[in-house]
Amino acid sequence: MDIARFEKLFSLLDEKTEANEHTVLAIDGGAASGKTTLSEYLSEKYGASVVHMDDFFLPHERKTKARLREIDGNIDRERFSAEVLPMLRTGKPFSYGRYDCKKGMITEIISVRASRLLIVEGVYSLSEHFADAYDIKIMLTVREEEQLARLRARSTPYIFEKFQNIWLPLEKRFFELGNVSGRCDMVF
Repeated sequence: MDIARFEKLFSLLDEKTEANEHTVLAIDGGAASGKTTLSEYLSEKYGASVVHMDDFFLPHERKTKARLREIDGNIDRERFSAEVLPMLRTGKPFSYGRYDCKKGMITEIISVRASRLLIVEGVYSLSEHFADAYDIKIMLTVREEEQLARLRARSTPYIFEKFQNIWLPLEKRFFELGNVSGRCDMVF
């Protein structure tokens, strides 16, 4: 990852974290765009806590055609809104359930420690249902060829096919219809 390209973000984070007791950053973007890598870097650099939207994918039994027609219907907005959203701006520690897509259930409780910077990273983090909860909103983009190469390298053939046929089209629809980049402070 080319960290130098994020200098404007670092400046904004420095400004916000110095001026405020608690700052909340959202990092949205397509699969394999570098969201997790950037959040890990920022976690080390700023001592930030991280919430992963991957822990909030919609359970299989709730994936109806009607729900998936909603632009952010692939995420469990209701659970994120109940378990995380009320805690984002408090600066206090909290916990939430991690949903495991392979097992189809919540498999562990994730503890989020209090920190000056809290990061919510992942596709759908800038859903219109909770986009106003963040102090800073950014989006990462990736060229389609690079995205597919990264996904192919880290996925089984079965999972890669799911990305191509189901998940990437849902993400693309979310970004286009949800005007995600229009809600962002920065797009990389």
